[in-house]
Amino acid sequence: MDYKTETKKAYDSYPEKFDEYFGFYFDQYVQKEADNFLSKLKGKTILDLGSGTGNHAEYFQKKGFDVTCLDISEEMLKVCKNKGLKTVLMDIENLGLKEKFDGIWSYTSFLHLQKRKLEYVVPKIASVMKPHSLFFLSLIEGNGEKYEANERFPGVNRWFSYFTNEEIKKLFSTNFDLVYESKTSYFSTKTNEVKYVFLNYIFKLKVI
Repeated sequence: MDYKTETKKAYDSYPEKFDEYFGFYFDQYVQKEADNFLSKLKGKTILDLGSGTGNHAEYFQKKGFDVTCLDISEEMLKVCKNKGLKTVLMDIENLGLKEKFDGIWSYTSFLHLQKRKLEYVVPKIASVMKPHSLFFLSLIEGNGEKYEANERFPGVNRWFSYFTNEEIKKLFSTNFDLVYESKTSYFSTKTNEVKYVFLNYIFKLKVI
C-alpha cells in the first residue's frame, strides 16, 4: 500500500464524520492552543497546512485572519469551501506556493507523513514563511510509524508517525527557534484514560 494514497482514501471516504470529529476535538482540546498562537502572530495571513475540513481555519477566519486551507484530500477541501474558506489542493511533501505567510498552522498533519520525509519538508515550510513568522506544530508523542484503523471510520487505514520531544527539536533546529511548547493529554471517551499525548510547539523562523 502507498501510505499517502491509503490515508487520502480515508479522508475522502468520511468527510462529514471527520468534520464532526474534528469540530468536537477543537472545542475540547485545541482552541486554547489556537488562541495562544494567534496572540503571538505579527500579521494576518495564515496557511493551515493539512487543514482537513477547516475547523481550525474557520475559527481563525472568524477572528479576522486571512486563512488559506491546504490539503491533499479533495473531499476535505469541499467542506472547507462550503465554509467560505480559501483552498489549495496540494501535497505537503511537494509544497510549492509563491505566497509567503505570517503564520503556518499544522495541527497533527505531520502524523501522516513518513518520518524520513520530514527532513526535506521542513525547509520547504520555511521557504513559504515571512521573516519572523511563526509555525505551530502538534504531533503525537511516541515512537515508530505504522498504518492504523479506527472503528469510527471502518474499512480504511491511515498512516501514523509518532515522535519524541528530542526528535522534533532536532528536526526543526536548523530553520527555527523554539518559542513555546506544551503537552495535551487526549482522553478516551470510552475509558476516560489517557489515549494520546500531543506535543505542541510554536517555532519562529530563523533570520539568516
